[in-house]
Amino acid sequence: MSQSQGSHITAQNYASVSLEQYQSRIIETWPELMSRPALYTWLRVVKHATAACEGVRKSAWNEALEEIGTVVVLWLAFIAKLNAVARSSSVDDDIVFAIPFSPSDIVWSKYPCVCPVDFGLAVVDAEMPSWDDRPGKCCRCPGQKRDVDERPQKQKEFAMQQLRVFAANNQQKQPNSMAQFENALRDVYSGSVYVLSMDEIALHLMEEIGEVSQALAATTTSHAARVKDVDLQQFEEERKGQAQSIAEELADVFSWAVTFVEKVRLQYSSFAEYFAAGVAATQDAQLPPHTQHVVAYGPEKINLADIIWKKYGINYGEFRCAVCGQPICRCDEENQRLLHGKILESYAGNIRTAILNLASETAALRGAEGEGPS
Repeated sequence: MSQSQGSHITAQNYASVSLEQYQSRIIETWPELMSRPALYTWLRVVKHATAACEGVRKSAWNEALEEIGTVVVLWLAFIAKLNAVARSSSVDDDIVFAIPFSPSDIVWSKYPCVCPVDFGLAVVDAEMPSWDDRPGKCCRCPGQKRDVDERPQKQKEFAMQQLRVFAANNQQKQPNSMAQFENALRDVYSGSVYVLSMDEIALHLMEEIGEVSQALAATTTSHAARVKDVDLQQFEEERKGQAQSIAEELADVFSWAVTFVEKVRLQYSSFAEYFAAGVAATQDAQLPPHTQHVVAYGPEKINLADIIWKKYGINYGEFRCAVCGQPICRCDEENQRLLHGKILESYAGNIRTAILNLASETAALRGAEGEGPS
């Protein structure tokens, strides 16, 4: 598969390309992500977010940053899979998770340069604000905790509906790149970053990842689709609500990933060590051109695009698999993946045998532990 110009990410453009261009490049690099179950990719998001939080616990900031970059890469891949399912004419279990929104639309609909909660508190009894008069340009949630926590559910739903209208009315203001989205979120939540501890931010990130999982689980049941009495109109409305819920929770994951990086910035005195670590060329006296301009970055400049570039591009001058170093991943040639296509069928018997043997061995071990000297 050849790289399309729109998704060719290099040292010259990595900081200015859109979320959709990153998404396209990710799928070109790891095409198997589109043929595997969507939940497989989401479990990898959970895996790397957990590792990022472990890095926080250990104050291992290099590790935390690298893992959060991978979280965003897999977040984009997951959305790509749900988009593809929505457009496909074939039907499989992933259809229950399908959503029609691009990554940029997902983030903008929830965070149109405004705190959703501040916006909701302001619009309940007021008209839709203009762009210049929008509330919550800098989040004030920490000072309104009681009002935030005690909002009735109907008020929350009305506020979210109005927020989506506001975002649609101001679509022309939507950022064009990952870095611009990140800067917009930083402007809104700059105060919260100082108030919240690193542990609180890590917990918030994991909470939002859990809420995506809850939203996904909610799609597996339906109050409108019953075997003997199906209300198709109600079913479609229910499904639209479920898709919207998934999209909103996915937006929250991106927002807290940005906040995570922003807080690490305050913990880390310099990012020179981070960018030098793992860059093969740094052992030489002269760094190659595609590393010179980022290795000396200070903490005030670091962003998600830099973190992703450091792992997936800095050693190659273009976006590639960090393991095999290829623009189109060849790791499967070295390491068979059981979730890839029909390869699982060949090993199903071996899996069952191994699991049953494990059960027998565990039972025998428990029996042996019960045998002691009389």
